Amino acid sequence: MSTAPAIKRQIVNGVDVSALMDTIVAIKGNPAIAKFNFRATNTWMGGDKNRSIIKDFTGALQEQRNGMQAFIADNGEPEVLLGQDEAPNPVEWLLHALIGCMTTTTAYHAASRGLDGPKSGRTR
Repeated sequence: MSTAPAIKRQIVNGVDVSALMDTIVAIKGNPAIAKFNFRATNTWMGGDKNRSIIKDFTGALQEQRNGMQAFIADNGEPEVLLGQDEAPNPVEWLLHALIGCMTTTTAYHAASRGLDGPKSGRTR
């Protein structure tokens, strides 16, 4: 009985570079794969408080996260902006989104080139 040899995946910085390269090839063959549509809903909860619910989105030609639990993100305001300072305000969440995008993109790009990053780090 013969078994197929296991395919060795290349992992750099915790990124599956083999899958990343496969994804790039697939997108070059069908650019529609790269179209994503993220969605969120938001409910005002009184005063400075509101809550966003993030769940399903479309991407890679299909609906994603079906049947998964939603992510919940509360927004607030600091006292100086008449809030209770119980959650980041929307601008702070925006900064989180932007720096998170930059950090992930940098890590993926470095991994695709075989560059090891620091084991842990902080970006400002």
